[in-house]
Amino acid sequence: MTQSLRYEVEEHADSFALKTHYPLWNFTHNKKQKCILLARNPFDCVISYFNLEVTSSHSEDMGSLFKELDLEWNEFTKTQFKEYARLYSYWLKHPMPKHVTRFEDYIENKK
Repeated sequence: MTQSLRYEVEEHADSFALKTHYPLWNFTHNKKQKCILLARNPFDCVISYFNLEVTSSHSEDMGSLFKELDLEWNEFTKTQFKEYARLYSYWLKHPMPKHVTRFEDYIENKK
């Protein structure tokens, strides 16, 4: 598995798993590969990403600190909703064959 701050990828001859919060502008794929694009609610995504930025952790919760960061939150949302739209626009337009599904559907039906 290849990891960086921008993405994690595990690649095989006919498939790959890519976790990213960023468009990979120079991304190329094997013509046999296909993609499942797991889209998350933009509001949940931005809150989660803000929590990651504040705590530097995927598992810690900023808790009551959120109320103290009102100005930072407002500035953060000004850019991050645009970035969210840019990211999904990139992947939806990418020529790779894909199936698009919602993260929330997966979570609701995991039983």
